[in-house]
Amino acid sequence: MGGDGYTTYTSYTYTFRGRRGVSSRIIRAMTAALASGEVIELRGLGTLEVRERWECVRRNLNTGEAVIVPPHRHAVFRPGSRLKTTFVNILNKVNMD
Repeated sequence: MGGDGYTTYTSYTYTFRGRRGVSSRIIRAMTAALASGEVIELRGLGTLEVRERWECVRRNLNTGEAVIVPPHRHAVFRPGSRLKTTFVNILNKVNMD
């Protein structure tokens, strides 16, 4: 800590901006990896991947009209076993109370 307090504020601001920059770089790298078709494994959490959806026909619920949904890609998250176990334990604890 500096003697005038201004140094501390400046270093805190720099640290906060640095953290924000790191997280945005990680998200950009993950986005680029998913866009190129790679599967991202987050240890202890699960995996992220992009899957293709084929063209299909759906119905508009208000009008009943058939609507063609074009083929598209979407991101999918599959939780890992540790995350599933933790989630089940939390649900069991809540249901017991």
